[in-house]
Amino acid sequence: MLSIDQATYDAIVAHAKRDHPVEACGIVAGPEGSDRPERFV
Repeated sequence: MLSIDQATYDAIVAHAKRDHPVEACGIVAGPEGSDRPERFV
């Protein structure tokens, strides 16, 4: 199961709110083979 830390989650939500009503998209990235995203692009 993918677990997203609070800081990454907050970055995703802030991006979506900032660009509303335009569709928001991005990438959550982490070490290959890991279920821990460490950054939002």
